[in-house]
Amino acid sequence: MVFDTPLFSELPTTGDGPIRNAWGVFGKDDNLGTLNHLDKSTVQAAASEIKTGHRIRMSLPMNFLHQTAVGRLAFSKTFIHKAPRDCNDDEWTFNSQASSQWDGPRHYGYRQKYYNGRTMEDFETSPEPNGIHNFADGICGRGVLVDWFSWSRSKGRLVNFHAEDNDLSVYNIPLEDIKNTLNAQRTIIRPGDILCLRTGWTQQYRDMSKDELINYHARPRPPTVGALVTEHLLEWLWNNKFSAVCSDNKSFETWTPNGPQLPFHERALCAWGMPIGELFDLDSVAQHCQQTKRFTFFFSSVVVNVPGAVASPANTIAIF
Repeated sequence: MVFDTPLFSELPTTGDGPIRNAWGVFGKDDNLGTLNHLDKSTVQAAASEIKTGHRIRMSLPMNFLHQTAVGRLAFSKTFIHKAPRDCNDDEWTFNSQASSQWDGPRHYGYRQKYYNGRTMEDFETSPEPNGIHNFADGICGRGVLVDWFSWSRSKGRLVNFHAEDNDLSVYNIPLEDIKNTLNAQRTIIRPGDILCLRTGWTQQYRDMSKDELINYHARPRPPTVGALVTEHLLEWLWNNKFSAVCSDNKSFETWTPNGPQLPFHERALCAWGMPIGELFDLDSVAQHCQQTKRFTFFFSSVVVNVPGAVASPANTIAIF
């Protein structure tokens, strides 16, 4: 059974934490947050999504981005030939959020407190509280693709995020669009699902010329089409017991929003301990889903087991 939780409307609106937080809901010492919904029976049921064994990777190359965001260290690989032996090593350096990755609950706080009321002092004392290594047993369950990009194009919306004169360059995807996409796909959601929102950002980024990439990254705050974060979206995510969310853009939510928007990282990571996946490669998954008319699959992701880490490369595959 999926963990029994209060309704969104029953979560607290006062206290030290963000509004509608779930501190203590999964236990005062909890480090998994909404991943508690992925219990053994839920994962076992998700395994029934494997019909053909077809596997598709959902992680981008570590060096995919022309330029990383907010000054993060880009991926670098050094090839080492250990002459005179016929032997090679390599060394990698990178920021854990430089490509497809999970944000863990150490990433974002609220008024100097993090998920379940943890503090920087707690983090400095021990790697255990809120460390992403707590997810290393696997984020495995039923993945649900919301192929908003294909659905929006079918409605005649041409979102071109790198066109400076295009109002849709920072398109806010409302909950209504997400629901309409699911309805068009005839996709039914279940407790414990992992929501995969395809905005089209990665495909358009992949199709950009070198000059377009330079111009895009030269902008003060390069925009990203993404989810419009409202109380209605948060209520829908919580009440439907999603265990995690991910998208093919840089932040899941719109960056930067074209209008008022709630802080999703604060409300998901800090309030609920909900992992946020960013820069996932959903294009090949979407192509397969559109061909087979099946938008659910077995989702398998294993974070790197670094005690006390803030984030981790995603290491994710979809199995159909």
